[in-house]
Amino acid sequence: MKAARKGQLLFWVLEMLGAIIGDIKGTAMAVAGGQPKESPSVFTDDTVLTVACAETLVDAVDKRYVAQASDFERHYRKWADLYPNHGYGKRFTEWLKNPTKAARDSWGNGAPMRVSPCGWASPTLKGAMYNATNSAWPSHQHPWAIAGAQAIAGSVFIAANKGTKDRIRHFLKNSIANGISIDLEISFANKDVVSSKAEITVPLALNAFFESTDFETALELAIQNSQDKDTVADMACAVAEAYYGIPLGVAERVLNLLPHDMLEVVRKFYHLFVPYGTLSKSGLLDTIT
Repeated sequence: MKAARKGQLLFWVLEMLGAIIGDIKGTAMAVAGGQPKESPSVFTDDTVLTVACAETLVDAVDKRYVAQASDFERHYRKWADLYPNHGYGKRFTEWLKNPTKAARDSWGNGAPMRVSPCGWASPTLKGAMYNATNSAWPSHQHPWAIAGAQAIAGSVFIAANKGTKDRIRHFLKNSIANGISIDLEISFANKDVVSSKAEITVPLALNAFFESTDFETALELAIQNSQDKDTVADMACAVAEAYYGIPLGVAERVLNLLPHDMLEVVRKFYHLFVPYGTLSKSGLLDTIT
């Protein structure tokens, strides 16, 4: 966890909570028809599988922070079994039910939506990219799904290590697997397209971050400029939290929404990977039950 940027003194950097906040807020807005009114604060498969990804990396500490595809798969199945009926896609549901016969070549945004812990837990950009690829592989082996996972994890890593937006843009243009370049120029042209394709939704999420001025505007832009609101907000906020930090009040409200078993994973993730950080030192994680 890095210190808040100058002028952001009321903000804490809260790792993977950005993705979870984006999921919950985006889901609430989708339930409300995209309008800023009261609606249920619930989490979806985005949160469940982000927690599963985080737990995989917690368990990989003794493996030099490297998790294999089989490690991620085991945790995805565990958490999806604990939290069924949370909006899993049709193909992912088939994969859960029939692992030996189901297709594993999805091009959807299920891989990038759950990947953000890889950007925090890996000590190097190369390691973040390696873990991102392995996190996608069990269910999303399409080149664009892998590229989307690498794009989000790499952007989180660079932002968390005080990289500039220009540095992140350069990474997205030049360093993604399979020679894929993330085309940010066309993203908002697709804001009215109903799609879960990584090729469409990842650029939407990243552009929401690039056009933002703080965490809240990244969240607002992601919700306003997409149809798959919870997942695009999940990905945009994952990068935004690493760059700006998250308002303490928002973080506390979301932590209070998480079930106990998820909160335990969040605690372990923070204490293991950023024991020197503000959140770990504050005691907030240990006071919420």
